[in-house]
Amino acid sequence: MVTVAAFSGFCFGVERALELVRGVCAEEKRVATFGPIIHNPQVVAALEKEGVRELSAAYEAGKSDTLIIRTHGVEKKAAADLRKRAGKVIDATCPFVAKTHRLAKKLSQHSTLVIVGDAEHPEVRGTVSNAADGEYFIVSTPQEAAALPYRDAYGVLAQTTQNEEIFEQVLAVLKNRCRLLTAENTICDATHKRQKAALNLAEKVDVMLVVGGKNSANTSRLCSLCRSVCPRSYHIESEDDIEDVFLDAENIGITAGASTPIEFVNKVRDYILKRKKMGNNTDYDAGTEELDFEALIEGEGNIRQPLKGDTVTGEITLIQGNEVLVNVGMKTEGLVDRTILPEGIKVGDKLDFVVESFSGGQGFMRLTTSEYYIDRQGSGRDSVGKIVKVKIESKVDKGFRGKVGDNDAFVPETHIDLRSRIQEPSSYIGKTLPAKILRSSGTGRHRSIVVSPKEYLIESTNRERQGFFSRHKTGEKVKGVVKSVRDYGAFISLGGIDGFLHRTNISWGRPKNATKYFQPGDEIEVQIVEMDAKTGKVEVSLKQLQPDPWDSVRERYPAGSSLKASVIGRRRNGYIAEVEPGIDAVIPPEEFSWNKNAHIQIKGVVEGRVLEYDDNHKRITISVKMMSENPWIAIERDTPEGSIVECTIKSITDFGLFVDFGQAIDGLIRKGDISWIDKPEDLHKTFKKGDVLEARILKVDEARQHISLGIKQTGTNPWKELSKTDGSKGVNVTVIGAMKGGIEVLMENGLHGFIPQSELDPDNQELANYTEGLPLNAVVTRTDQKERKIVLSVKKLLAESEKKHTKEILKKLEKSGESQWYGNNVFKDVEEKLKEK
Repeated sequence: MVTVAAFSGFCFGVERALELVRGVCAEEKRVATFGPIIHNPQVVAALEKEGVRELSAAYEAGKSDTLIIRTHGVEKKAAADLRKRAGKVIDATCPFVAKTHRLAKKLSQHSTLVIVGDAEHPEVRGTVSNAADGEYFIVSTPQEAAALPYRDAYGVLAQTTQNEEIFEQVLAVLKNRCRLLTAENTICDATHKRQKAALNLAEKVDVMLVVGGKNSANTSRLCSLCRSVCPRSYHIESEDDIEDVFLDAENIGITAGASTPIEFVNKVRDYILKRKKMGNNTDYDAGTEELDFEALIEGEGNIRQPLKGDTVTGEITLIQGNEVLVNVGMKTEGLVDRTILPEGIKVGDKLDFVVESFSGGQGFMRLTTSEYYIDRQGSGRDSVGKIVKVKIESKVDKGFRGKVGDNDAFVPETHIDLRSRIQEPSSYIGKTLPAKILRSSGTGRHRSIVVSPKEYLIESTNRERQGFFSRHKTGEKVKGVVKSVRDYGAFISLGGIDGFLHRTNISWGRPKNATKYFQPGDEIEVQIVEMDAKTGKVEVSLKQLQPDPWDSVRERYPAGSSLKASVIGRRRNGYIAEVEPGIDAVIPPEEFSWNKNAHIQIKGVVEGRVLEYDDNHKRITISVKMMSENPWIAIERDTPEGSIVECTIKSITDFGLFVDFGQAIDGLIRKGDISWIDKPEDLHKTFKKGDVLEARILKVDEARQHISLGIKQTGTNPWKELSKTDGSKGVNVTVIGAMKGGIEVLMENGLHGFIPQSELDPDNQELANYTEGLPLNAVVTRTDQKERKIVLSVKKLLAESEKKHTKEILKKLEKSGESQWYGNNVFKDVEEKLKEK
């Protein structure tokens, strides 16, 4: 015989978490979980194939990720880090774990906290992080509890999957270790039922198989519990782990941990039946429980466990987002949707609920209210007009198929949403929507229901609008809860209608992204600035609750005073800068700088002088240039035209050098004003940024905002001096080298010249004879300053010299009376006569 224990399969928290993950996958592109969503490798692997990534650290999350917090919860700091890093965070923490976190904070405020559980388990680490700062202990056995120091007060709670017997033993020990003991049994009721059913079955079988992930603490604990009464109890993950030795037993029992799908249990069962060839010889343990008579006497019990459709009274123990945890007695809790409950509910309130269904292996109730519950056996006509919850399951022809409780329902395509909000059909799949029953016929299994989410939205919206507009008026302060946040603003639930808070109404400053200020669920107080009952639109403001800084602008920034502002942009009328949140400054173009070509750096900080106020636009006009002396006056005074100044190269261009010569405005040395002699082709090869030079101020042009300088003008113009040279007089030159058609020479003033071969000494015209460094004497025959060319002639100098020499000889002869000897003879004869003399 193969027997499956009662309450096997997923617990409620795991079911809920997986529903959340699959719902998010249908709507989001990048989905990740922080740690494994549940402790079951096979389920995690299946989700990974669907594109769900598993992150192990907060820094791995990005703004494009939708991150789901695992069922066990996370530490408080990790949760805060995840909300900062991920684009969207969805908390799948089991409501029972969340309740434990709340109780840990409460107990630790007045006593030393003791947690009965596994210190390394993520649930326990998360519980500790939610406790108040102070001393705490984590124990897993009564022996560890006995070693704790004596304290005035201990507050004790348990890991939700802890063994109840161990918890009671720890409490018994701690009674003697303190003056005051406060205990909260936070063990999940489904865990208690699962353990009890497994223990009962293990006592009756030869082999007990416990199915679940090897990393699952509750599965390991369940296996240890079964082994205490059935030594042949084994922890397996799947049918692949079943050994032949298991199959020799006549009676085999099967149970599973809270994170194990029921289909895994069925696979193990079917495998055993097939191997043993037992056919369908399977039994299901009813899981009967002993009644707690002590609780019954105290009025906390009920002889009959509630069934589906029963009305129960429950106390609200936890409100988490849109989920409300309710204690209905008998150590049993259920969950109800917050949106169907009255506004203003709080922990401790007691209300009547209807049991809608069971989940988590019958270990947990899903509750609703009488208004939302449909009795499967009731009359269809009685249900028309009722408001129900419909879960959309699939798209069909002309509409959608869904479930209202256990009843099949149809939603016409035109009734799925308000016309203005209709989305892609796939976006509705998996969602649960409030709806109004339009038609209902038949009973039991043959009931046919047609529902309309649109009709519900129309009626509820109208009702909410009417109530809101009758209660409030423009200018009133109202409290609300942030419903959703976008870059451009936030939608605030005002208890009946949504108000829109535009980012410009968040503060007097310039908020660019509303998501940096709010998170869904934040409670804030706002002021109604505009409302229209006809359209149902309400606009609210947060900044209106703060003093307007412009009201005191003249007192704090008097005319003529100086201020600093951050430049945020440029407009036609100048630069816009923020002085402080709510006060802007405008810098007109003519007030940028004394330099007309100057620009102001965006995002930079400027200092300006207050000129005037613009109350209409709430802007101060300021002048940046007024903070410094007019540089043109300083230049005219300190460095007039003709002055020689020391300057530093700031930048190099193809046409010249821009230099700083100690004034507010830079000057330009053009390429042609660098040297009288050379004409540099590439200034980058000759100069570098930062070089210090000496230059003369050539021209200061305030109208054109231009200052010209020259390096060559600091010395004499050799061309000008050359023009003064007597053409008959020779100049000293040095040979640089021979070239085609003549030789290149260097003059004493640094200029280069050229002597054509035909203009060399007639008796020595071989170019090879003119080596580098050879000194010569020649006359300048032609100059071209523009082309920087000088032509010289040795031949002409020699001829001029000879002519001059002859004239001198003739003068001497004439004086001596011997000129008649020669008459007009050639110079040669004269020279010979002079030699004879």
